[in-house]
Amino acid sequence: MATGNTNFLTVVIYKTAVDFLRKMVNFYRLFPLNSYTL
Repeated sequence: MATGNTNFLTVVIYKTAVDFLRKMVNFYRLFPLNSYTL
């Protein structure tokens, strides 16, 4: 594989992971009461 494709794939995975973490944080902010029960 070319290094350009590898770097592009890494950026896509990183952005997807960051977006997922932001959604999880916003979700837990909506339910501050006992997040351990989920």
